[in-house]
Amino acid sequence: MRSGKLIFMVTENTADRTPGGVLARLAGSYGVQLGYRDALGRVREPSRESLLAALRALGADVDGMGGLQGALREREAEAAGRLVEPVVVAWDGELPRLGLRLPGGREGVPVRLTFTLEDGTVLAADAGRVGPAFERSSGRIPWGRHRLRAEAGGRAGEAWVISAPRRCCTLADRLGGSATAAAPGSRTVPVLPGAEPESVVRGALAALGDKPWGVFAPVYALRSRRDRGAGDLADLAALARWTDEAGGSLVATLPLLASSFADDADPSPYRPVSRLFWNESFLAPEQTAEWSRCAPLHPEWQAEGWLRRQEALRALDLVDHAGVMALKQPVLAGLSRCFFESADADRRRDFEEFLAVYPHARQYAAFRAAARGAEDLSGGPALTPDEAVRYHLYCQWQMDRQLAGLCDGGRPGLLFDLPLGVHPLGFDARTWPELFASGMSTGAPPDPFFAAGQDWCTPPLQPFADRAGGYRYLSACLRTLMRHAAVVRIDHMMSFHRLFWIPEGADPKDGVYVTYPAEELYALLCCESQRTGTAVVGEDLGTVPPGVRADMRRHGVARTAVVLGGLKRRGPALMPEIPEGSVVTLETHDMVPLAGFLHGDDIEIRVETGQLDRDRARSDSAARRRLVRRLAAAFGATADDPGSAAPAVLTGCLAAMARSAARVVMVNLEDLLLERRPQNVPGTGAEMPNWRRKIAVPVEDLPRYPETRT
Repeated sequence: MRSGKLIFMVTENTADRTPGGVLARLAGSYGVQLGYRDALGRVREPSRESLLAALRALGADVDGMGGLQGALREREAEAAGRLVEPVVVAWDGELPRLGLRLPGGREGVPVRLTFTLEDGTVLAADAGRVGPAFERSSGRIPWGRHRLRAEAGGRAGEAWVISAPRRCCTLADRLGGSATAAAPGSRTVPVLPGAEPESVVRGALAALGDKPWGVFAPVYALRSRRDRGAGDLADLAALARWTDEAGGSLVATLPLLASSFADDADPSPYRPVSRLFWNESFLAPEQTAEWSRCAPLHPEWQAEGWLRRQEALRALDLVDHAGVMALKQPVLAGLSRCFFESADADRRRDFEEFLAVYPHARQYAAFRAAARGAEDLSGGPALTPDEAVRYHLYCQWQMDRQLAGLCDGGRPGLLFDLPLGVHPLGFDARTWPELFASGMSTGAPPDPFFAAGQDWCTPPLQPFADRAGGYRYLSACLRTLMRHAAVVRIDHMMSFHRLFWIPEGADPKDGVYVTYPAEELYALLCCESQRTGTAVVGEDLGTVPPGVRADMRRHGVARTAVVLGGLKRRGPALMPEIPEGSVVTLETHDMVPLAGFLHGDDIEIRVETGQLDRDRARSDSAARRRLVRRLAAAFGATADDPGSAAPAVLTGCLAAMARSAARVVMVNLEDLLLERRPQNVPGTGAEMPNWRRKIAVPVEDLPRYPETRT
């Protein structure tokens, strides 16, 4: 280990002398912001009621006998009573100057230190005396989450030490290629307005030249000749093979995390039951080892009635998530029973290895088994409680193994999202309620697109609770994804700095911002990223406070760029500025695909859902027509018919994105197929078919590219 220094400072036990009123001082001690600047640059201040609601959720006893003054005294006493802060960041393995709080700032107090690595190894245990020049030799600490115990002056305190590199594994590390690729070359295929679908796809991808690129598609939306009403991991593997043949580097999809299948279940992949486990509806049964042994014993799985149900689900234009799961549940339950009754030693050893990697798997399986009565949709014989636990363990194990199979060979890699939140009644929120703020929801303040703000109906993480445990929960969430992903995208990157909390029953405009310990969160992210070799992208769209993008750049987190939201109707530049090293796409899953954008479908949808009145819609539609004319003229098409112009505009936009300073271009499969409807309309519920729309073309019918593989 390389020599280093651990330096201690003695801090005086004094009360916070922050100027201002008691409420302002109390809010500041909990990181509750007294105001913020909105997307239009206006300063907004939350109400007293909203501030108090946030403080209550953070644990402040603002309603007690002492009121605000008593809560402030309690908060200050708590801080003064800590010998050392709960978390210390050791960038590049070097411990920083460490403050010890001693009564009256005394010097010469004996100190004993014990430093224990995350694997249980005691790295050092020695004693000294705190003084103006007290220093102790130390060494570079391995990356990870470690424990430091300090004893001094009759006090003892423990801190989590996060030892981390300063930067995440980057897209350049993982994918290579140039962020400033040359203009597309010999692979460019001219695409004329009204071209055949195969020509559109070939021309669009050829326009990317040698720029690293990937394809985005929701797994549930994939069609194939073998699907059971929704796509699964076998269909994702087929899309990955197609992307590889076409020369792509990544396949991105919506979160594949655990969901409920009860009748009132939320289909949103951004409100998972857990961020630690997978959605078993994506399992491909015939790709399990048990299928060849067990399927012949269950002729009902291929009986006429079962096949009719499968064909009916496949014929639907929208995914029936509950119906698909009802079809697959008895099959997966039979495979589980087969494994536990007759698996050989090697197969059982593999299962035990899985349990060692996922220490909460049994707890999760028991939680899901207890709720199974509301989720058993198959109509067949009910599973016993023990069978239900084994069923969920088996499904999680097989999801892990099938995802691992998708990563074999390393090309193309998978890009997974880490959702911001979880379902308030799901496994994570119910198992660790202390980690989530009760009576609050996350969201976003009003902006030009969402005039009323947004409420995402997910409980915010408590900034202090997971911190006290050394971010054990967030670390486990990252590891779940990074175990299989080449790239992880952090949903709402701003949450590493601050998060908009909305009191229960309040409008989003009445929310407050709560700050989070950004340095510690970035340290954890860098550590897990480098340990697994997983690159990180941050979703930095919307209201972005100062400092967020500087920290992203400092720690190697790539930015996100969306083209359709930034096209210019006038001025010399048509395309928006695309940040260097970013991941750029035409739109997000919350927007209409390009063809729908050209037709103005998004404007009509906002009218249909009451988000836009007719007068504003007429104005927006006129502006859109002017923009479409400019796009068509720029890329050699006519704007008389947006449908005819779409192929040339698609190819032209992708070519411009390939010439940009972005590191990777992500292409929506629905754009290549000129589809028009969105996967999700934010701010809507059951009135819209959110998270259910299927892609029109089966994966087997996508154009083949044997000549483009480099």
